[in-house]
Amino acid sequence: MKVSELCPLSVERVQFRHSEFVRVPSHSGCYMLSNIYDEVLYVGKSKNLCVRMQQHLDDSRMTSNTSLGLVSWFNYRLWTPDEIDKMEMQLLFDFKAHEGQLPTLNRAGP
Repeated sequence: MKVSELCPLSVERVQFRHSEFVRVPSHSGCYMLSNIYDEVLYVGKSKNLCVRMQQHLDDSRMTSNTSLGLVSWFNYRLWTPDEIDKMEMQLLFDFKAHEGQLPTLNRAGP
C-alpha cells in the first residue's frame, strides 16, 4: 500500500538519512516510513517527530533490509498531541483492512 493510498491528506516527506532529520519539525504528528516505491513499511506517532526520526535512524531494525526493501522516506503529517493516538490507530486500521496485516516493520519481531 502506498503512502498516498493510506493517507490521502497531504503529507510532508524527507529522505530517511541522518543529514535530513533537521528538516523535520519538533512537533507532534503521525508518520509513515516508506521504501523507494513509496510503499508503507511502518506507521507511527510521536510528540516530537524530529527526535523520533533520529531514533529510527539509530535503530538497526529500521535501517535493515526488509522484504519490501530499505526505508527511503520519512513521511509525516502534523497533528496535535490529543489527535495522534486516534490518527495512528486509524492509519493502522486502514492499512490492515487493505493489506490484511500490519505494515512490515510494525509487526512484532526481534
